Amino acid sequence: MFDAEWGNIKTGQAWAEANLRNDEAAVACCNDYPAAGAYLLPLRQHPRERIRWVKAALVAAKSLGSVSAECAHLGSLGTAYFDLGETQRAVEFYEQQLALARRLENPSSEGRAMNNLALAYVRLSEIPRAMELYERRLAIARQLGDRRGEANVLSNLGSAYALTGEPDRAIELHEKALALHRENGDRLGEGRALGNLGHAYSKKGQNRSALECFERRLVIAREIRDRRGEAIALSNAGLLLKNLGEEAKALAYSEASLKIREEIEERNAANIRRRLAEWSQGKVT
Repeated sequence: MFDAEWGNIKTGQAWAEANLRNDEAAVACCNDYPAAGAYLLPLRQHPRERIRWVKAALVAAKSLGSVSAECAHLGSLGTAYFDLGETQRAVEFYEQQLALARRLENPSSEGRAMNNLALAYVRLSEIPRAMELYERRLAIARQLGDRRGEANVLSNLGSAYALTGEPDRAIELHEKALALHRENGDRLGEGRALGNLGHAYSKKGQNRSALECFERRLVIAREIRDRRGEAIALSNAGLLLKNLGEEAKALAYSEASLKIREEIEERNAANIRRRLAEWSQGKVT
């Protein structure tokens, strides 16, 4: 339904943004667009376009005096910059989100901000700091009965354990997250959890189990047209296939990943291009 109406949705948002200064209905609509599409827009928009939408929504939220909407938009803005690879800038918005959530005394928003910050700290290699935030976020999700939030943080926490050299603990957490995502009917979350589980198996040297997880993630990504997820699954599977000696399939997967990354202007395209160049020279990355 979303894809069928995508053209109309973009037209509506453009009208709302253009009339943000002189039309009350436009202000309300502009504020609503990012939240209404929170779980779909990241699958269809480049982060730069999301930033434009969310910045307009942030202006609208302030005009409406809606601090709760402002808090949500700050988190969305941080995530768009995170997806662009601008991690430090993402942290700035996540910290603003957390401060507002605490001011509102809203544990749900506070938990989401903690999870966002933790993801950024992992990328910045501040793993202990991230794990502390994940544990606090997990406690909040369970207290609120937020099954989606619990699934997300379990998977993220599992990835942190994998990075600290505890793949068994990571696998345990990823499997719990996977079960919750399936229970929630969250296909995007299920795909990401499978990818994380694959990395944990790879850390243990269980390459066939890892490959199975990446292949399953690939199927889901294609079903929901998660282009970025498809590219990631292809490149992860390609690297494993190369290590397993399946050269032709590894090359095909990696080339397919590169094609998608270039089409969607994904920031890691250069890494895949470099990998393919090294493979062509007989090197293994």
